[in-house]
Amino acid sequence: DPSPQLSTVQDSNGNEYLALTYTQINDPNLTYTVQVTSDLMQQTDQWHSGASYTTVVSQVTGTGTTTQVTVRDNVPISQAAKRFIRVQVNGQ
Repeated sequence: DPSPQLSTVQDSNGNEYLALTYTQINDPNLTYTVQVTSDLMQQTDQWHSGASYTTVVSQVTGTGTTTQVTVRDNVPISQAAKRFIRVQVNGQ
């Protein structure tokens, strides 16, 4: 299924995190950015990305030109009343 899939992943301490698995096309003109937030009402600076906010859990090269990527939020589910995660794709 090419649609992004939500799941949870656990770290070595037993903390659970919201995770997103998606299939990316390996094209140098495309940029994939996983973003997280706890507030969908904020007008600016709502979504956050990068190593401070997310961690790549796995990358599995598929057949041909795709890679399946799983990225997790860095805020444990137990510490957040609500969290949202998405993948943004930009083309050149």
